[in-house]
Amino acid sequence: MQTRAITEGAMLAAITVLLAFLALYIGFVGLIIPVPLALLVYRHGFRAGVLVAVASALLSALALNTLLLAVELIIVGLLGMALGMALKERFTFIQIMLVGTIASTVAAVLKVLAYSVIFGQNLIELYLESWSRTSEQWLVIWENLGLSPEMIQQYEEMLTAVPVMVQVLFPVILVGSGIIRTAATLFVIRAVLQRLGDRVPWFPPFITWKAPWYMVWGFIVGRIFVLISIYFPGEIWETIAINLDV
Repeated sequence: MQTRAITEGAMLAAITVLLAFLALYIGFVGLIIPVPLALLVYRHGFRAGVLVAVASALLSALALNTLLLAVELIIVGLLGMALGMALKERFTFIQIMLVGTIASTVAAVLKVLAYSVIFGQNLIELYLESWSRTSEQWLVIWENLGLSPEMIQQYEEMLTAVPVMVQVLFPVILVGSGIIRTAATLFVIRAVLQRLGDRVPWFPPFITWKAPWYMVWGFIVGRIFVLISIYFPGEIWETIAINLDV
């Protein structure tokens, strides 16, 4: 590798570790962790990105004494490398968003699996348990504030419905978070590369947005699964129908 690539790689590896450390205390910083890797892959190729991802993971494991963060950096690095290669290959904006969303969704699934393997616990179940404890605390606060029993019952029903909704809409939540993460990462990458004189595709003006004709098939297939769930009752059919509708 060229000296310039090694120098930039070392600098971006340090920035990646710093962002990972900040993300432990400032949650939204985690959205831009893939940015340094994406910039490196865009400028110096996929091999450089892989080496820096591994180096960042090892450095974070040594500096912060945590294996989970090292694993997460490698997993999150998938999005950075995917976006870097998409930009390097001059993909269109839609293609870049599609590649980024797929990579982010895969990374999220890998993160859940890695957490389960390392700690023997399911991230989704931990979230639901945490939500249950928080809901109980809110109900106690509302009771102490003197709310009527009817209002407290309504709030309790609403809080109870949230975990059920999360379980049912988990596929859509994964894809939606992938879109948000990709857009946030691409926004920062675009800001940096524009300073360097490079042009990065971005959202077209809203007035020009147009859904492709084949999107109607999502609605049609969703209706089909609703009919299936009526004649062949099953949670799986209802879940598929609801996610397609959303």
